[in-house]
Amino acid sequence: MRGELNVRGQLNLRGQFNLRGQLNLRGQLNLTEQLNLRGELNMRGELNLRGQLNLRGQLNLRGQLNLRGQLNLRVHLNLRGELNMRGELNLRGQLNLRGQFNLRGQLNLRGQLNLTEQGELNMRGELNVRGQLNLRGQFNLRGQLNLRGQLNLTEQLNLRGELNMRGELNLRGQLNLRGQLNLRGQLNLRGQLNLRDSSTREDSSTRDDSSTREDSSTKEDSSTREDRSTREDSST
Repeated sequence: MRGELNVRGQLNLRGQFNLRGQLNLRGQLNLTEQLNLRGELNMRGELNLRGQLNLRGQLNLRGQLNLRGQLNLRVHLNLRGELNMRGELNLRGQLNLRGQFNLRGQLNLRGQLNLTEQGELNMRGELNVRGQLNLRGQFNLRGQLNLRGQLNLTEQLNLRGELNMRGELNLRGQLNLRGQLNLRGQLNLRGQLNLRDSSTREDSSTRDDSSTREDSSTKEDSSTREDRSTREDSST
């Protein structure tokens, strides 16, 4: 198809659909195989995908997207609703989140990820970012975060895994990490950084050793003083 497709109802696709134009949908889109779009996809409803979606344009979603497969995007993704994914998301552009994004898989981003205060990103997998990551909402990750760029955090980031960074980390909120932090760059902190790792345990062990040394030294000093006092009393 080459042109414009306007749908006000339900669209069921059980094959391959190639569109070079604009798709406007106000209803429900059910896709079981492959959708190739070179243009713009505007949705105000529900998108159920059990296959592959290849988009070279712009995706504007004001509703719910349920995906069990692979999503390849080479542009901007604007989300004002809910996105549920169990698969792989490859994005070469910009991702704007003003809603809820639940991912159980892998997210590869070559661009910019913007999370607003009214947005939430929940992830169980791997996040690879080659660009800029701006977080003004809640970000929960149970996996690995690999960043080659800049991370700007204004509120809270909860990570249960590994954080690998080659760039700049600006923190104006709270970062909770239960894993390993590898940073090759600059760390600017105006908030709270909580680390639960083996490195923090080693620091506590060294503190305990120093405290025991101080206690032993004080005990030795007091014992020598007592011995001197007893000797002076006996001499008198």
